[in-house]
Amino acid sequence: MISWYERTSSLRPQIAGVALALTIGLSGAVATAQDATPSSSPDVTCAMVMEDASPEASPAAASPVAETPTGDVVTDEAVIADLTAAVATCNPDLGEDVEVIEVVQFDTNHFGIEYQYMQGRQVLRVLEMYSVENSTWTQGDKQSKSAATDEDTITISAKIGGDPAIEVSPGTFNITPAMRVSILNRDAADLSLALFSASEEVDTDALTGTDAASLPASLELQGETMVMAGESGDMLIEGVEEGTYVLVVLDSNDSVVAASPLTVDPPLDLGL
Repeated sequence: MISWYERTSSLRPQIAGVALALTIGLSGAVATAQDATPSSSPDVTCAMVMEDASPEASPAAASPVAETPTGDVVTDEAVIADLTAAVATCNPDLGEDVEVIEVVQFDTNHFGIEYQYMQGRQVLRVLEMYSVENSTWTQGDKQSKSAATDEDTITISAKIGGDPAIEVSPGTFNITPAMRVSILNRDAADLSLALFSASEEVDTDALTGTDAASLPASLELQGETMVMAGESGDMLIEGVEEGTYVLVVLDSNDSVVAASPLTVDPPLDLGL
């Protein structure tokens, strides 16, 4: 999954603040960090991100599909603190509310920290790998995970690629606090699905072939997920409001492949 702030700058709002308010919620077995020497200000080496490199090619970008290794849950608070600080150092663009889900140890020198955060209204979840040697933590790969929420959620099915290039069901629903868009990419190429709120009526058919940076100003990006060819993924949005939205399929060149409207109606009146 590629978070939407990594795409064209003209499409994204600026997220203020880089301070991390981290909530630790851990359970399970204790793993011993044998060669990890925790410190209040750990030495951290972050993966280099080339400015012109695609997110898929960058070691610091989240991989949309990857086999998750297994490990033991870490409950050593000092190790957790070190990895929490490493995440803050290597990901300065994260928002203020980051929740650490768990820390796992794969072997003596290799760890993973799974965390969830908000980017605009999109909830993103990442497993980030680190190795440690001589008390220095080195950032490795990232894997995207399916985000979770405690809010009442409706699931929207979006099939992208193929013919037709987008199928959405349901296209209209009564408002819920959160929506999860379950995505299936039927195409032979990697595609992204972006969710925009629309402040005025939009001719979705006319968007096809448009460059993403040239989309109408009435469209405000709410979230985006890249799904590899033949794979599935999802996008979780909280703080859903009534109104019109547009789901837009983008190819690897950020050109619009197809678009479909999505309408959020007022709450259902049960007449009680």
